[in-house]
Amino acid sequence: MKKLLVLMMVLGLATSAQAAISLSLNGNPAPDETTIATSTIVTIDVTSDDTMPYVTYLWMSTPATGEWVSGVTISPEAGDDAVAEYDPYGYGEWRLTAADFPESGETEFVLPGTHFEIDFHCLAVGDALIELYADDFSTVLDTITIHQVVPEPITIGLLGLGGLLLRRRK
Repeated sequence: MKKLLVLMMVLGLATSAQAAISLSLNGNPAPDETTIATSTIVTIDVTSDDTMPYVTYLWMSTPATGEWVSGVTISPEAGDDAVAEYDPYGYGEWRLTAADFPESGETEFVLPGTHFEIDFHCLAVGDALIELYADDFSTVLDTITIHQVVPEPITIGLLGLGGLLLRRRK
């Protein structure tokens, strides 16, 4: 019963903490848009500069251009009771909860920093919109648009020539 009450408090306080939650790309502050080559894997981080617990949803539109590579890595800063669930509502989203349910006499908090990491694999040419939603699933906290392109032919040619030169030396 106590944990249920604490969970209700976490969800109730989550709205006040939403402004501090954001996305980063490969450990750097995420630009609104980025361009990468197809078949590239990038790491998307959910970070917070606040100590308040929260619930967010990480969602990708146009899933034909990309896929989530593996499960979410949860860092200790997200709290002892942090949880990452894939597709709890059937929309292909990650439900991320940063929380630390207190034992008797302890204070509830999470540490600022990177809380969740997930790898995104670019599959095809096109755009993928990665959105981070608040717990009400109607407020967008942060977005990244990933433009996926085929590497230019000259780059591929130079890589091929480099491979031939390395092979010839042996």
